[in-house]
Amino acid sequence: MPGQSQSSNSDSQVVSGESSILSGNNLLCQTMQESDPLTGLNDMCDIDGINNPIPPNQDTAVLEITSILRANCIPYIIPCPQPDGQISVGYEFNGDDEWRSFQPETDSPGGTDHIFIRMDVGANFYIFASGFYYWPWFYPERPNMVGDCDVGERAACVGKMGEQGAHVTVNFHYSRFD
Repeated sequence: MPGQSQSSNSDSQVVSGESSILSGNNLLCQTMQESDPLTGLNDMCDIDGINNPIPPNQDTAVLEITSILRANCIPYIIPCPQPDGQISVGYEFNGDDEWRSFQPETDSPGGTDHIFIRMDVGANFYIFASGFYYWPWFYPERPNMVGDCDVGERAACVGKMGEQGAHVTVNFHYSRFD
């Protein structure tokens, strides 16, 4: 099952999921609506949101977050943690402070999930991550993050959106209960 997300009615629509084509804001959905090969995905777009696109003079870029599950699980024998963990993101978009929470779900060791968020160029962003206990198999270690942000001591990073966007990888590490 692809990742799960929670989002508001803002134009900074967020889509997450393994091998997801949808990303950014509703302008991509408009392109999808006009493209024959992608018409099957139109149901996933907020077509009403196309009427309220990003203001034309506003510079925005995309934050891409990749989550990776680091657990010694064997699907169908030793189940993988589900979801992989939780990622919370704070940022500014259109002058408003936004917060989103995601629970990526990859179902395989080394599996990846991707989250794309459009935000204002120059805006600060904050990413927090935490794992979950999966009794009787796994307990979480502190997730680590690498990429276009300064990493703090508590599984958190702070960055500033550049004109070319930003990318952060979150590694969810788990150890087995003995």
